[in-house]
Amino acid sequence: MKATLVIISGRKKIAADLGSEQLAQLVQKLPPDPKTQSLWGLLAGHSSSEVREQIASKSHLSPKTIARLAEDPSVDVIRALVRSEAGEKWLSTDQLLAIAQRDSEAASAIGNSVGAFASANTLSLARGLARLPDPRGRQGLASNVDAPKSIRRRLRTDPDAGVRAAARDAFEG
Repeated sequence: MKATLVIISGRKKIAADLGSEQLAQLVQKLPPDPKTQSLWGLLAGHSSSEVREQIASKSHLSPKTIARLAEDPSVDVIRALVRSEAGEKWLSTDQLLAIAQRDSEAASAIGNSVGAFASANTLSLARGLARLPDPRGRQGLASNVDAPKSIRRRLRTDPDAGVRAAARDAFEG
């Protein structure tokens, strides 16, 4: 994929090729706008993970673009996605659990925001996170006072001391 910046002034047209770093910086600077959804969808397939990470952080993404980014091989991309407004709006329970299985930092972020994902079933998501082998995801869930109480109650007896402490603190706080 080739990116070219085109500036038009009257009849004059100037074009400059952009490298992936410049494209990522440009994407980062562009304001949120629903009209750019098709552009974000196209750039979600860019070869540069830096560009895809910037796309993942955008608020106006289509469900199709979200699905593509949710399967991205770059942890930076999926981490940006689970923290984004569009991710909170469109990521499903299955997509979130698949991401959590792949990356413990993303799992922690998902656990910290478990009730914020509009397209996910909160209880099913919390149950899945509570079964993760890596304690980091369970700890994010345990510390979330908005997580289902039944799950947080169960995490008070987790094998990991940090998870247990986070669950106790969430109940006391």
